[in-house]
Amino acid sequence: MPKKTNLMTRILFAASSLVVAAFAGFSFYIDSLQHQVTTEAVAENIDSSGKQAAQSIANWLNGRIMLTETVAKTLAKLPDDDAKLQFLQNDVLTAQFMSTYFGNAESGSFTTFPKLPLPEGYDPRKRPWYLDAVKAGKPVPSPIAMPRPAALSSLPPFPCPSTASWPA
Repeated sequence: MPKKTNLMTRILFAASSLVVAAFAGFSFYIDSLQHQVTTEAVAENIDSSGKQAAQSIANWLNGRIMLTETVAKTLAKLPDDDAKLQFLQNDVLTAQFMSTYFGNAESGSFTTFPKLPLPEGYDPRKRPWYLDAVKAGKPVPSPIAMPRPAALSSLPPFPCPSTASWPA
């Protein structure tokens, strides 16, 4: 009788071991599949979020660039610096920009709103951003021309070298 029990114990142990091994194998297999699916889902979500963020930023920048170009075209058509300053006092512009400005190519005057103190002898026509725009014949994005806190600078200047360079 003890040999029969011993044999039965061995068979039971072997069967139990086989069941445990099967469960362990399937658990590992399912875990690896789940890990792969989860990794792909997270990667897709991150990619989608990145694309949405990039598109949102692009839309925001394009809107600000269009607004800036519209302001530049309008300022180029106004007759004198007083009319330009009056236009710069627009609620939309003050809500969207810390400051807006226009440099006159003929006189070298620099009209800003709100009024900013400029260095003595400041001539925007000698600035690299202006020279780049004249060379290109169109608005050219350039680094911020006036020192400001980095956190408050949101859009580089888009100079308009002359009224003639703008399409009608």
